Formats: sequence, structure tokens, C-alpha cells
Amino acid sequence: MKRLIEDNEFALEVLNRISNMPLKKDSHFFAKFGNIKIIDAVNRWEGNQIPAENYPAIIFLRVVLAANRKYNTHVEPHINRIIKEYPNLKSIQSLKNIVTSKSRDEFYKFWGHKNLKKYNTLLNLIEATDQIRLKYKISDDYNLMNKWAEDVDIFNYESDLIGRIKNIAIATIQHLRMDFGINTVKPDQRVLEVLKREFEFKKVNQIKAIQLVEELAGISNIKVRELDLILVNYGSGYYDNRKYSSQVKLRTQIADKLNDLGVNQNIIYEATGIKIKVSNNR
Repeated sequence: MKRLIEDNEFALEVLNRISNMPLKKDSHFFAKFGNIKIIDAVNRWEGNQIPAENYPAIIFLRVVLAANRKYNTHVEPHINRIIKEYPNLKSIQSLKNIVTSKSRDEFYKFWGHKNLKKYNTLLNLIEATDQIRLKYKISDDYNLMNKWAEDVDIFNYESDLIGRIKNIAIATIQHLRMDFGINTVKPDQRVLEVLKREFEFKKVNQIKAIQLVEELAGISNIKVRELDLILVNYGSGYYDNRKYSSQVKLRTQIADKLNDLGVNQNIIYEATGIKIKVSNNR
């Protein structure tokens, strides 16, 4: 497979810069760690997860709820509440029992989210684990899903027992794989945005994003899953999509003007975040 990162030095410079930026209030880890460096928050999180966060039932609820939602406001508070109020909610069977014992509206109240599509996705995910268990003959839920996560082919995920579920695509597959122990990346909106905006990669789709982060791991000696957390916390904290287009256009115009005036490229980059290409030098 052809390498996608052409300028290792630039990629590492960007990674170092965003890793050492402080968490902002909208960063995923801000509520846990406050205004510390992103890289420090990632290191702390990797070594200080509470056991309940890795219960298969909680993982299923979190992953399905998180799809296309703002994590800090629409996911984390509900998951923390459920962990506190339902300390025995650990296994997939215990989650299935809750789903079957409640009406749909009752489950919406329990989950903190009213969305028929997500509700049906969760039901189908639970049902798919029965088939996965028949395939692998593994009784422990976490070990079962870890084995599934190891074996799934993301290039052909539509044929997978979970990948073929309606409304589940690559990002959700990758989120499940990460939460069940695989060193990989979830190529969601935030990850793609940071790869495009900061690292200046063009035409980044989800498959390319996975390859790019894996290559970045190779040159930085940082785990893929830790890079995912760095990218997500930077993107969620520093980007306002409503303002991005106009801001980038303005910064690009300023950078071009400074370049016309003969300002050093490194100074331009420090001031604007825009890297002037060699071919543009006058």
C-alpha cells in the first residue's frame, strides 16, 4: 500500500503542536481533567479508566449513543448516570434484560435519548452478539467482542455480522473495536477535520484516515488509539464549524500577503497556522 504521509517532519511538528495545546471546555476530556495539555490528559486517561467504563453493556450503550452526537453534552452525562444508578449493568445479557423489560419510551428515559434509529441499532447490535457467540464459542462478553474486533475486515465490513446492521458504518465499527481493546482509530468527523485542517491532507475519507493515523503512529511512536484521542480532543475543543471556512480564508489571505512581503515561512506558519508551499515562493 502506497504511503500517504510525504513530509514526516511537518506531520510530527503538527502533532507536537496540537498535543501540547490545553484542553478546551468542549474537548472530550475537559470534564475529567480540566485545562491541562491534551497529551497529558490522554496519558492520564489511558492509565486511569474505571472498570465500569469497560463493561460490555456500557460499551454498547456508549458507542451507539455517541454516533453523530456531541460527547460531552449528549453522551457522557447519561453514561455516568447509568453507571451510578445501575452498578450491575455489566453483561450484554443484563442490557438485553433491561431492553426487554422496558417499553420503548421507558428505555428512552433510561438512556436519556429519544431516537428510534439508535434504539433499533442497539437492539440489532445485541441480537448480532448471539450469532457472534455461536461463531466463536466464547462465553465471556468482553473476550467475545475482542475476538470479533480482531477478526473484522474493515475493508469488507458490510459482510460482517455487525457491519451489515443498518445505520452502522466504519466509524461505529472502529469505535467498537477500540473499546474492545484494539489499537486502532475511529475515523469520525473530528478526526477527519484535524487531518485535513492541521496536517493539510487532501481528500481524506474514512479508510484513508485510518491509514494516515497508522502511519503517524509509525513515525511518532505513539499508539494509534492514543493519536485518536489527541485528534478528537483537539478537534472537539478548537473547532467551530460555523466559523471555520471564513477563518481559514482570512488566515490564508494573510499568509499569502506576508509571503509576498518576504516574511520567513516559519514565522508565517507560527502566526497563521498556514504552511506556505515552496512552489508559491516569490
